[in-house]
Amino acid sequence: MSKINKILIQIYSETPDLLVKFYTNILDLKISKKYELEDDYGYKLDLTDTCSLWIAKHSEIHGKNTEVYRNIITMYVDSVREWFEKLKEK
Repeated sequence: MSKINKILIQIYSETPDLLVKFYTNILDLKISKKYELEDDYGYKLDLTDTCSLWIAKHSEIHGKNTEVYRNIITMYVDSVREWFEKLKEK
């Protein structure tokens, strides 16, 4: 049986440009690619060599998410204190 060799986390939004700013400006993630599709578009952010985050516009997503606990992404870091201090500054 083959193993899973890559993971893609997908987040869809009515306003992906605003959402991607959080991940780039606050968490310092880098956009590795912007995709332009006919009706939608999105951003790919590489978290590791084998895990990426996809933030994109979706024609069926409208308004604010009312189920805030449905998707939780846990990102492990080398130093929680260092990230805590960094995020407090922003």
